[in-house]
Amino acid sequence: MTPTKHIGRKMGCPICKPPPAKAKIYVKERLFLITRCGKCKVPMVVVHSHKREEDFTKKELQEVIDRCSYVASVAYPNYHFTIDRKTQHWPDHMHWHIRQAEHVDGDMEEME
Repeated sequence: MTPTKHIGRKMGCPICKPPPAKAKIYVKERLFLITRCGKCKVPMVVVHSHKREEDFTKKELQEVIDRCSYVASVAYPNYHFTIDRKTQHWPDHMHWHIRQAEHVDGDMEEME
């Protein structure tokens, strides 16, 4: 029996797998979700299909950036943030990390 291939997903890609049931999901949208990276424990955008950044329109990318900004404001309320758009381990599947940058004022709240 041949394994079923999910539409837009690549068999064997660890990012194409749905996140574990216990994973923190910040946002779930039509094109992507923002979950907590299992490796570095920061919010991470993962597009649902196996595509690279250049495969998306400017409008779609802006939608992702806007939602990243929202999640960053919740995850890092007293810090500036950066969207790390490097895809080092899986360059053919778009995923970005939302990282804390410099401190603004007050204490950082622990992300759940």
